[in-house]
Amino acid sequence: MEMFYKRDTLFVNINNDDHFKGKIFNVLDDYDIENIVINIIGTLDDSKELDDFINEYHDKYSGHLTVR
Repeated sequence: MEMFYKRDTLFVNINNDDHFKGKIFNVLDDYDIENIVINIIGTLDDSKELDDFINEYHDKYSGHLTVR
């Protein structure tokens, strides 16, 4: 997983073997980031993890989330 911040947006590149939810939430809890773009590189082995992340994100935060 690779994360970088540019122009008020957190960009996250996720590979199929990453456990990303906790890492992203830690960053969001520490910094006031409104925009997040998640790029899925390849295919995810467990799409349920992504679905859970999206649902929990919307429950906890009010920013804008884009998943590509």
